[in-house]
Amino acid sequence: MTRLGFKGLAAAIFSTSLLACGASARADTILNLGVPLGTYDETAPVQTSGTINGAQFVAGTFQPAGSGVLGSFVRIHNNDTFEEGYNTDGRPAPLDDNSSATFTRSIQLSDLQVSFINGNSYYGFVLDVNQISNEPGDFLSMVGFKIFQGNTGDLTSFSGGNFGSDAALTYDMGSYRVDINYNVSGSGSGNADMFVYVPTSLFVGKGNYVYLYSAFGGGSTIPPYSQTDGYEEWAIASAGGTPGGGGDNPGAPLPKTAWAGIGLLGMLAAGRFLQGRRQQMA
Repeated sequence: MTRLGFKGLAAAIFSTSLLACGASARADTILNLGVPLGTYDETAPVQTSGTINGAQFVAGTFQPAGSGVLGSFVRIHNNDTFEEGYNTDGRPAPLDDNSSATFTRSIQLSDLQVSFINGNSYYGFVLDVNQISNEPGDFLSMVGFKIFQGNTGDLTSFSGGNFGSDAALTYDMGSYRVDINYNVSGSGSGNADMFVYVPTSLFVGKGNYVYLYSAFGGGSTIPPYSQTDGYEEWAIASAGGTPGGGGDNPGAPLPKTAWAGIGLLGMLAAGRFLQGRRQQMA
């Protein structure tokens, strides 16, 4: 094969791999993180990551992440099938937030840590959920996820999906839904169930205080899946992608098609090298 032919083939394979990555990253209305589509079969193929409106959603694997370890800045819980809330220093705590200042409090932009995924910078957040262990009760739907920025940390004016003029919208998951499997990373309050990475570029010039609003449940044993047990809580993900510091960034894993293309590139390069060596020895 000529040098030009080899380069052309390599470029084609690399382009195909990138296209495969992009196709895998796109999410439809529903992103299933560990919840099999259309079945309760826990062994069925599932997604482990996806992209919604530019943010990366990744199934969690880190533990422990329970009380006193996670460093949560907002806890959400009620005794109904639907719950929602956001972090603030304002009291009484609004919506379904836990009123404890230890677990529901303000955070600032300077508190967030930068993670890099495929060369792009993100601020990361980690979610720990509590559900019963038996399916389908172990499935939980996140039906709302928004981030706002303001100039004070004690806002309680959230209404109709926003803070009005008190805070600017930074990110909105929109009408998408993320279905989470409580048992994917092991059951119990002590396992990180999902990481969300939001592009740092969205946070520029919008205020020093960061508000994370999220909503869960709303259905029953069919999607959207209801909350069935204890509180859900959010914490800041470290620069390595795991709460509490250090660790490798889990990022958004490459699909198998991309790895296949990269592997083929390696085999072609090795073949080219051996061919050159034989020509030198001849």
